[in-house]
Amino acid sequence: MTSTQERVWFVTGASSGLAAERAVERFGRLDVVFNNAGYGHVGAAEELSDAELRRQLDVNLFGVINVTRAVLPHMRRRRSGQLVQMSSLNGVEGLAGGAYYAASKFGIEGFSESLAGEVAHLGIKVTIVEPGPFRTRFLDDRSAKWSEPMSDYVDSGDPERAAAAIVQAVTAARPPQRLALGPMALEHARSVLDARRQELDAWAGLGAATDFPPAEALVHQAYSAFNARDVEAGVALMHAEVDWPDVPAGGFVHGRDQVRKHWREQFGQVDPHIDVARVRQTGDGRVEAEVRQVVRRLDGSGLSDDRQLHVFTIANDRIRRMEVKPPAARVRAPAGSSRPYPTG
Repeated sequence: MTSTQERVWFVTGASSGLAAERAVERFGRLDVVFNNAGYGHVGAAEELSDAELRRQLDVNLFGVINVTRAVLPHMRRRRSGQLVQMSSLNGVEGLAGGAYYAASKFGIEGFSESLAGEVAHLGIKVTIVEPGPFRTRFLDDRSAKWSEPMSDYVDSGDPERAAAAIVQAVTAARPPQRLALGPMALEHARSVLDARRQELDAWAGLGAATDFPPAEALVHQAYSAFNARDVEAGVALMHAEVDWPDVPAGGFVHGRDQVRKHWREQFGQVDPHIDVARVRQTGDGRVEAEVRQVVRRLDGSGLSDDRQLHVFTIANDRIRRMEVKPPAARVRAPAGSSRPYPTG
């Protein structure tokens, strides 16, 4: 327990071991809680025993969470407080040979960043400290554990300056949410973030394509698939129980398999093309499309040219039903077919 500029600090791992609740009772308040307890366990992922793994996470991650939860009621009542969570450079980038240590520090990062958003309106601030290597006792026998090696797996920072930097950051009018300490931490953090941004941009198109498309986009995609004769792409946009108009025969075909058969039959007999003039949502789960549908015979000669209103019902981000309004004018069927066209 220390006092800096009349602030009361509770430092885990460097204090006399008083529980947070007892510290509040003794000192009346806690202005800054520094979650500093932790150790590193070095070893390849399969080298650590289950007990070693659990102890690493219990101390490094759950210890931070438990202390944080213990002091939050006090800080919430006072509408004031600062939580300093000791992470690591290895909470920003992984560490070969220290996967469980890195897992604990990545956990602190995610927990603390989420916590900051939860408590900001209560006047509680959260700062995550991400140090590189420093000349501390972190790697001595008390703070580091070494696994028994398997045959298949074969300090530069000044701690006093680090402590001063933490105090300066915490006492700032607007403390940072993250504080990287040391040239190595800064260099590696920048490198990781730059590489992550480059990879994010490189794969953004694929990643963004996984979201459900807006209803209007869904309809445009259906027309594009129809005009490209891409039956499978079109059917993939439809609900399993889709109703699709069978304009030549009247009524509807039902289900994806019947739509697939219907489209292929049409494309084998005529050459339809749809130009979209306007697509708009009507606000009741439906989309209206004003279109021009031109149907040609397979030899290229004209068969019909109609302006139509197509009404789509969208359910669960799929086309559940498509209707043609008003009904398309019937025209003479192509030679060899008993069915009138245009198509639906």
